[in-house]
Amino acid sequence: MFSILFLACTTPPADEAPPTWHNDVAPIVDAYCANCHTEGNYGGFDLSDYETAHSMAEAIRISVVDRAMPPWMADSSCNDYQYDLSLTDAQIDTIADWVEAGAPEGEPSAAPEPAEAPEERTLSRVDKVIEMEAPYTPVSSPDEYRCFVLDWPYEEDLYVTGFSLNPDNTNVVHHGIAFILEPELAEEALALDAADDGQGYECFGGPGVAEAQDISWLGAWAPGGAAGDMPPGTGIGVSAGSKIVLQVHFNVQTSGASPAQVQLELMVEESVEKPAMIQPWADPSWLLGEAMPIPANTDNVTHDFSYTLSRSNFNIHYTSLHMHTRGVAARFWKTDADGNETCLLDIPNWDFDWQRSYMFQEPIETNPGDTLTVECTWDNPTDDTIYWGDNTTDEMCLATMYITTP
Repeated sequence: MFSILFLACTTPPADEAPPTWHNDVAPIVDAYCANCHTEGNYGGFDLSDYETAHSMAEAIRISVVDRAMPPWMADSSCNDYQYDLSLTDAQIDTIADWVEAGAPEGEPSAAPEPAEAPEERTLSRVDKVIEMEAPYTPVSSPDEYRCFVLDWPYEEDLYVTGFSLNPDNTNVVHHGIAFILEPELAEEALALDAADDGQGYECFGGPGVAEAQDISWLGAWAPGGAAGDMPPGTGIGVSAGSKIVLQVHFNVQTSGASPAQVQLELMVEESVEKPAMIQPWADPSWLLGEAMPIPANTDNVTHDFSYTLSRSNFNIHYTSLHMHTRGVAARFWKTDADGNETCLLDIPNWDFDWQRSYMFQEPIETNPGDTLTVECTWDNPTDDTIYWGDNTTDEMCLATMYITTP
């Protein structure tokens, strides 16, 4: 019913020529879709020619009207973000009107220039590439968590100012996190590696060493995630003699076991104006047992966690949210001591395949007395109660923040 009403409201008047592919729609597609939807790319099909677009016109209309494509899952009314990939209302109307008119081709010779493409976050240079010593084929099903110890390739203390985690086989790589192990903890990780047959060692929830709660993240990747330069003037410090522990979550439930190699691309600087860190945000009790139950055969189950800051203030430069496949919606916000709320990130239609960080136009300042809240909602159509867990069939509710002190 919604689609019918939408099209009725957006159908152009009879005296107006309908949009055509070459004149109106292709410029939008070239700007917003062609970076994924070209031959051999991960969009799955090529939208560079009229014939393919015409055959998929209704699917295109549904995807853009529902704002499932382009994959910008954040509600842009929540906050102002950099690198916003979402279409404007006018662009969505143009595509919907084109489909309603029968997806006409128009005149190729009259095609205008492509629309201005949205700016994308990129890694401006790569100073060093480090990677697993060889591809790894998971041996446990359906999930396997494996940690790989990588050498920090520099003999001096440096700051990572740009980061990209790149799996070559996303059919089996669920997500990856790079942890920084200071020199005093490096030997423990090496001992775990030596005691486990094969490349790397089994690990859950973190790098598996005794002081895991104090270990910093260097960066992470999940499906749909984008990486690149850190905010200008900031970076995450790494000491000489440290190790990078790369935790990779493999899942073979859908595609079966196959080898995967993961590499990290790094941009580094000797100094930065503001040292940074990545701060996870979740209820610690969720991680310890059954404090986050999602009962069997239920819909719209919600859990939230709030904590009021009591000491130092910090600035949040970007944030992300993470759940698994039963997720429906997630939200992260700040409430000051006077009750004023600042929305940090709102994902009203969760999609496990599109997880990314959302960078604010300006950093969000926090102060003592502010409360940070993360809230997640799930549907559970299975016959089993679901709890927090590392497996894909378990669930999580996790916000992360890239923060600096003012």
